[in-house]
Amino acid sequence: MRISRRTFLLSGTVAIAGASTYYFNARQSRIQKTIVAVFHKRLSQLAWTHDDVMQFTQDFMQHPRNRAYLQKINTLSYFYPVYAYSAVLEMSFLAKKIRNFEETICTRFLLSTDFFYHNNPNQIKYLAYYDPHKRPCSNPLS
Repeated sequence: MRISRRTFLLSGTVAIAGASTYYFNARQSRIQKTIVAVFHKRLSQLAWTHDDVMQFTQDFMQHPRNRAYLQKINTLSYFYPVYAYSAVLEMSFLAKKIRNFEETICTRFLLSTDFFYHNNPNQIKYLAYYDPHKRPCSNPLS
């Protein structure tokens, strides 16, 4: 059986499209898992819901000012199992960068919630992604 050029090109195009779609979905999932791991490590004492965190990660990944930062998170997300389940990376030469990453994620999440608006900080709810150019801080004394 002979394969025609048209069939070969069509099957190759479908294979490349399928592989790129799989890579994109795997990348998105890996980045989301890495961000959720930050919440389990650094904000475990607060009562946040998984749905709020997933909404935050989606908003964070879609925000146009986070494109360069997402490339850094993508690099760290390759080490997701090591980061999530051990403290090996915290003792490596990457410790300062990882701590900066964690603080950035936690700060942006807490500014995106009602954490600073009421007296019970143990129960927080995600409001909307915090963008200082669109929604500045509403507390003039902070």
